[in-house]
Amino acid sequence: MTGFVKGNYTNVSGMYTDDSNAEKTAGYRLFNFSAGLDVVLGRLNILVSGGVNNAFDKTYVAFVNINSTRKEFYEAGEPRNYYASINIGLVP
Repeated sequence: MTGFVKGNYTNVSGMYTDDSNAEKTAGYRLFNFSAGLDVVLGRLNILVSGGVNNAFDKTYVAFVNINSTRKEFYEAGEPRNYYASINIGLVP
């Protein structure tokens, strides 16, 4: 049996919303974490893992519509979300 723990940190200092760089979004930091176990039972290999993205549920601008004629520049990023997976395979 083998286990793992991973972390990921993303830092964005902000994004400009128009060609003249007159307006800029706020910066943000995101933290993601995952963990899992890899188990071999005879010829069967089972990997169980899961994690959380945006662990601290930060509200942030993930996408910018540059030069929007309706002044709708911002699209929100994903809130905190969780995931899990099970992979099953045969060992050669």
